[in-house]
Amino acid sequence: MCKMVFIGINSELTEIPWDENNKDFHVERISDEFKDVIKHFRTNNIYYVGTSEGCGCRFILHPDWLDEGDKEEEKENLNFIGQTNKLVDLITDNVLNGNEVELYCCWSGDYESNFENVETIHISDNDFKDRFEIEEKKLMRFV
Repeated sequence: MCKMVFIGINSELTEIPWDENNKDFHVERISDEFKDVIKHFRTNNIYYVGTSEGCGCRFILHPDWLDEGDKEEEKENLNFIGQTNKLVDLITDNVLNGNEVELYCCWSGDYESNFENVETIHISDNDFKDRFEIEEKKLMRFV
């Protein structure tokens, strides 16, 4: 089962479509498959975001919990950290431009379940990027 990550924003984002031949960070307006997540957002534009894995499971910024010693895995993890930084930059840039940004994560197929808590995150906090972590069934609002 995979983590599915959705971002809501009050303006439109430039989509970065999933490319099976060039797998990377992607941002796509939600399809009908994900329509049940709409109820979680107060913003109008909802997008699915994912890593080169195709899902949100590998959005990571904290490599300290990852397996060390395997050079190939280390290279792969650095790639996922870079993709996570793209997501953090997307959030930060949009908040700084006056947009309301929300993020919600759930397990694949669990789109209609209510979130368990809401967290308001201030991107101006010095440790915002260091503390960035995506949790399931949590709605994150960025200010």
